[in-house]
Amino acid sequence: MIHLAKHIELLLLDNDCVIIPRLGGFVAHYTSASIEDKEHIVIPPYRTIGFNPQLKINDGVLAESYMNLYGINFYEANKRMNSEIDELLSIIHEEGKYKFVNIGELHFNIYGIYEFKPYDNKLTSPDLYGLDILSIKELSGQVEESAVPSVQSTLHSSTDKNEEEEDRDTYIIRLNRTFVRSAIAVAAMILLLFTFSTPIKNNNILSDNQAKIVPDEILNQLKSKSILTRLVSDETKPSAPLKTASLKKTKLKNENHIKEQKTQERQIQDKDLYQLIIASSISKKQARLLAKELKDKGYDGAQVLTSGKMVRVSIAQCNDEHQAQNMLNKLTKKTEYKNMWVMKEKSSPSTDDHHEQ
Repeated sequence: MIHLAKHIELLLLDNDCVIIPRLGGFVAHYTSASIEDKEHIVIPPYRTIGFNPQLKINDGVLAESYMNLYGINFYEANKRMNSEIDELLSIIHEEGKYKFVNIGELHFNIYGIYEFKPYDNKLTSPDLYGLDILSIKELSGQVEESAVPSVQSTLHSSTDKNEEEEDRDTYIIRLNRTFVRSAIAVAAMILLLFTFSTPIKNNNILSDNQAKIVPDEILNQLKSKSILTRLVSDETKPSAPLKTASLKKTKLKNENHIKEQKTQERQIQDKDLYQLIIASSISKKQARLLAKELKDKGYDGAQVLTSGKMVRVSIAQCNDEHQAQNMLNKLTKKTEYKNMWVMKEKSSPSTDDHHEQ
């Protein structure tokens, strides 16, 4: 029993919520710093611990602490945790209360309601360590008149320095007007020469007088006598329409196949996927070991689900909510995993989601 209370105390240092299955959850509330004008004090930020009996679902945080401490798997950690929870419930029902060291006292009244009384200044957050209430005094009186001229003199001196720096950064470039005008005139003359100059081309040369590698008469005789050119021309002429027709058919088939794939993808994307979660808020290494253990036991649908920093392990999945509830009821009766729950998600995960088989 001492181990369970110690686990909760250590987990509350880094977590805002620690759930004890079948009992409730300890919730840490953060309060920002504030100033009390009437009392002239500054209250530093602090954390207060509360208890919510409605939080009873196992989120895996407490079981993960057992796994890290004892070096055991998820099943053994749940088994050891549940035995200590049973002992805790028996003590609360017999004695009517239980003291959690450095956290507070949990009472069970005659009406069957849990009441939690936290300890003051027992549980300290590492980020807020050493902060205490600070008392301050209100400033009285006005600023002395002697300080005003000194401020004005400093302002004048700073403005003079800025003006001197601006004068240093400015440069003056002087140009001769006659030189600029002559340069513009030369540029204009060059532009006119290029625009109105006549092109140099000899258009009077006849095509018959141009140099050729092979005369036209010899080339025509070679084309008429060549057997290969006849065969190629005879074969390509009738097969051209057949090739175009076959290309059109294959193109239509590819388009229809692409349309069918798109319609199937849309139908799949419209359906929701229901995952049967067996563990959450654990490390990736532990999640992979648990998924492998489930596959060795015959659960082929076991996989690791990663969404941002949240890591979960799914034992099975389906596309129907009613079917998912039936699977949950059957698995909780047959297997030792009694804390499974159903999670609904889209079949097409976002860019932050990742599934490992």
